[in-house]
Amino acid sequence: MTATTTNPERVVIIGGSSGMGLALAATLVAMGARVTIAGRSAQRLV
Repeated sequence: MTATTTNPERVVIIGGSSGMGLALAATLVAMGARVTIAGRSAQRLV
């Protein structure tokens, strides 16, 4: 994925249970991407 990609297909986000990672995940899902999120807090990921 590059900065100019407007329709990413699959994305893995490390640190996505809160903050910028979570916001990025939500944005990419809204763009139609399939997102996998990893983070330290299992409760926040569920």
